[in-house]
Amino acid sequence: MYKRLDKTRRLQSNTQHTWKRGVDIFVSAMRKGVVGPKNERGIKILSGNGVKIGSKVYTHEIKVLNKQFSDYRVFGNFDVKTGQFIFDLFDKGKH
Repeated sequence: MYKRLDKTRRLQSNTQHTWKRGVDIFVSAMRKGVVGPKNERGIKILSGNGVKIGSKVYTHEIKVLNKQFSDYRVFGNFDVKTGQFIFDLFDKGKH
């Protein structure tokens, strides 16, 4: 029983560390600002009308160049009223 609890705690600790590291990587890329369409980390403008995920269309994504998180993106749109990007979806990239 104690071995299982210890293993569970280590797994939870590793998972929390991984997610914190992931958040730090995406925030760092976001702070870089708008970048070109290829081989750069930062806020990327999606081509055409953007990408539809569920019932919402996204026009921007935060892209990272990192082995662990490179398949993932944070999707969002530019809010004209506030003059800010609103990113509200973390998902696999739509290649």
